[in-house]
Amino acid sequence: MSQKLRFSLMLLLTPLWLLAQVKLAENGQALAEIVLPAESPWLLHYAAEELQTHLQKLSGAEFSLVEKSSGKLPIYLGEKAALEAGLSIDGLPGDGFLISVTKNAIHIAGRDNPSRNPLGFFHLFYDETKRGTLLGVYKFLEKFGILWVAPHYTHIPQQATLLLPESQERISPSFAHRRGVTGWDFMSVFPDAKEYCQTVNDIYKWALHLRFSNRSMAGGAHSQHYLKLKNVWQDYPERFMMSSDGIRNFDYLCWTDPAVTEFWIKAAEAYFSGLGPEAAGLKGLKPYLNSKWPYPFFSEDEFMVEPHDESGSTDGRCRCPRCNAFREQHPCPDDSEIIWQVVVAVAEKIKEKFPGKFIATTVYPPKMEMPKTVKIPDNVRVCICTSGPKEVATPNRLESDLELIRNWEGLVGAANLPIRAYQCMVFARRLPGPPETHPHLTDVYLRKIKPLAAGMFLEMHSLTFTYHWMDTYILARLMWDQNLSVDDELKAFFAAAYGPAAEPARELFARFEENWVKLWRQNYPDVRRDGPAALGMGGGKGSFQDFQKNTWREVYHPQEMQAIDERIQKIESLCAGHPVYSKHARLLREQIFNVMQMERSEVMDKEERRSKIRLEMLNIPMPEGSFPSESAWDGAVAQPLRAASRLKPQLQAGGSFKVLRSGEKLFVKADFEEPLLSGSKTKKGRQIGDKNIWQDNDTELFIYAPATNTFWQFVINDEGKWAANCLENRPGQWKAYPGVEISCRATPGGWQMLASIPLAGFGKGEWRFNLTRCRMVEGTAPEYSTWSELTMRGNWHEPDNYGTIVFKD
Repeated sequence: MSQKLRFSLMLLLTPLWLLAQVKLAENGQALAEIVLPAESPWLLHYAAEELQTHLQKLSGAEFSLVEKSSGKLPIYLGEKAALEAGLSIDGLPGDGFLISVTKNAIHIAGRDNPSRNPLGFFHLFYDETKRGTLLGVYKFLEKFGILWVAPHYTHIPQQATLLLPESQERISPSFAHRRGVTGWDFMSVFPDAKEYCQTVNDIYKWALHLRFSNRSMAGGAHSQHYLKLKNVWQDYPERFMMSSDGIRNFDYLCWTDPAVTEFWIKAAEAYFSGLGPEAAGLKGLKPYLNSKWPYPFFSEDEFMVEPHDESGSTDGRCRCPRCNAFREQHPCPDDSEIIWQVVVAVAEKIKEKFPGKFIATTVYPPKMEMPKTVKIPDNVRVCICTSGPKEVATPNRLESDLELIRNWEGLVGAANLPIRAYQCMVFARRLPGPPETHPHLTDVYLRKIKPLAAGMFLEMHSLTFTYHWMDTYILARLMWDQNLSVDDELKAFFAAAYGPAAEPARELFARFEENWVKLWRQNYPDVRRDGPAALGMGGGKGSFQDFQKNTWREVYHPQEMQAIDERIQKIESLCAGHPVYSKHARLLREQIFNVMQMERSEVMDKEERRSKIRLEMLNIPMPEGSFPSESAWDGAVAQPLRAASRLKPQLQAGGSFKVLRSGEKLFVKADFEEPLLSGSKTKKGRQIGDKNIWQDNDTELFIYAPATNTFWQFVINDEGKWAANCLENRPGQWKAYPGVEISCRATPGGWQMLASIPLAGFGKGEWRFNLTRCRMVEGTAPEYSTWSELTMRGNWHEPDNYGTIVFKD
């Protein structure tokens, strides 16, 4: 047995209280120094600065950063210094590291990017695969009680003397795949973002502190869409999906065409050879960050083969004779067997030519089934999309998920099976308002999937970041170390975040979790789901509108809202006078409770509020085929637009519209402020009827007649191109609407839209109306606005949120 191994075993078997104590500082004086040669990689210099800064904040001592040891206890960073001391990091995963503490030296070492040039924090968080020493530094600092509570706040317990027992640890995360924090769009998505971050770099740094993983494992989706094959295969329509009516859809592929398989093989080979997409015959693709390829082709060791996402108008499945013949020979509920033929063919070629490289794909429509006609090679990573931790509240539904995960694990192995789960019932405004917080469910779920999967990306959506701040912190802690107690972690979090109000704050969130379980069980019967459907969030009772009403009526009723208000008042009282704790108490009220009240009012008081939203329309005589004169428009009242988000009430670019009627025609004139019109993201060359006009810088009109269920949406871009969507049966049908006349023109400081729409088809009785705007211009985030105050982004197709047209003859 080697001397080093004997020493390691001694450390492991000796009680901590008997180990020699290594002193880094005493009475505010540093007894240690950080040793790092000047020629070290930039990442080690950054790690040294982080270590120095936080040790000084802990103790008040000045820790020197030197190139050579001067006699104080040396703290060495990086693999090179560790190897010189006889310490090896061999066998550690990418985010693993070694921490050795002895009376003679301290070593923190992992794999590090060797570049001496600065690395951006976006890159460090999202894409860097060699950052082990930096993560080790953060773990080392936690030994002194540091907690990375939030992007804006690190809990640092003051201690003039810093002591550690001698130890030697090789530390690896419980899961390789650990994702759950919103990154690049944090500042634009959350209205309370500036309460937590000065810049988006703060969220990246927080994610590094918490040791979330990068996105190198199945980090994207729908990869075919980003290759824009229709731009280079115009002469090969047979390579694209044939609809049942015989028409080719150039947004989707025919996966049985041999040329499609050949293309994917050629593209993957070019990618792993370090060549650009031109080597695979592609043109005009915008490189993503440091990659030569577009998103989502950014991982050094992974290439994604994945069909385009299905849409409301198509399932993306080709009905050509060859695809139909394949289905007859190999029956399958979807196109899994067809697409897996291609994925496996590509993976086999890559395994032969590029050992150690992977092909990634997802279990996602139209490829939800497990393949039976091919054997999946061991260089394929499969991302499963599943409902996730919330299902712990419904054990039979959970078992459906776990059974499918087990089956996939048997095919590809746990190391190649990342999970994408969802904590986002607020998405598309399915259930906005109630806090979707459930750290105990997450803890159970992680323990269930530990032997089955590489880890999890928990996609969190909420109306404000405050809603899932705590869940994000706890998720990171539990994914890094499955041995942690979730209750101990919660206790530490609330003590650090709320100080004297820790216990009532913990009780508040425990109440939120209890309520979440209650409302989930009320709407989702605990019944097993067989087959791939288990991986979705289907199976709820009734509509989401019913779900919302039941939630606010039976779970968050007035008495419960009052009890929550009283608990927050107690937290506010206990936190008063402390700048950090009082801020966190304020955020509970402003960014959770007040938002809950607004959302509850929208559902429970909607009809009363909607009855007050009225659009008076003058009926004017006018020659057939003409538009109203300027004097006629002067008599109409301008209707201002408002932000389609209650939490971001200020519009950067406002707008208004007027309406008039002449007989059976509706006239609309809208004026939109736009100082950046030259940067419009409207796609050039659009034609009238293009169903993708909604992606442009546009405005949308909605008209609904309840008596006849006549419901139309008109989408108009800033160049006057438009499309009509009949919404009588969801998700709708894009088709012509006879007699419509629309024009647009640039105006000083903006643009104007004029529309004439025949109304004969809507019948008699009540009519409902709304006008919305999607501002899409370069240099600023998308901005959404609406006339009806009830309409928020995500419920634009719900006529219960529209105003009522009142005819003034």
